[in-house]
Amino acid sequence: MNYPRFSLSLLDTQIAQIQANQQARLGQAIADSIQQDFHKKLTKTYPRKYPRCNCQCLAIRLLLQQPPQKISEIARELNINNQTLYSHWKQKCFRFLLSQPMKQTSLS
Repeated sequence: MNYPRFSLSLLDTQIAQIQANQQARLGQAIADSIQQDFHKKLTKTYPRKYPRCNCQCLAIRLLLQQPPQKISEIARELNINNQTLYSHWKQKCFRFLLSQPMKQTSLS
């Protein structure tokens, strides 16, 4: 019986391709969840008196937009204190995004 021969480098290449595809699907799933914001939790979370600085807006500008904007640019554009915006991003938005479970279907 003849079995197909696989070199270790070919196997490594296939594994790397599978991992790259999984990472791309995960990245797309994260981007989709940020953009769609089904439960409106991202758009409802913003510093007092600054609804335009909501978490969805910040996530899009800081994580999805290419090239990403700097917090200082966003703060200047939206007329909010730089440190206020930075603290809001780190304490509310980024923590919220990290706490969200990803659906397993996005990886398969």
